Amino acid sequence: EEADRSIHDALCVIRCLVKERALIAGGAAPEIELAVRLAEYAQSLSGVDQYCIRAFAEALEVIPYTLAENAGLNPIATVTELRNRHAQNDVNAGINVRKGLIS
Repeated sequence: EEADRSIHDALCVIRCLVKERALIAGGAAPEIELAVRLAEYAQSLSGVDQYCIRAFAEALEVIPYTLAENAGLNPIATVTELRNRHAQNDVNAGINVRKGLIS
């Protein structure tokens, strides 16, 4: 039954991709991209606003950290590399858990 659901989910993803012609990067790419951009934005603020935006950006980084940790990677090194790649506008860079690297 679980296999049937997995196949159904995969087919639905393919159907949506064909219909919408859009794809969202995985491997925590959206979360780290948002975290990087929010951290940059926070620098333009001051006081409580800056603190809150920065705290939210840091909270988003828990997602790639946990993904890396669960994949058996060094989470600190992985998130640091991922953050650097996104800071260099590599917006689709994400954690490839099968290969154990950022791709």
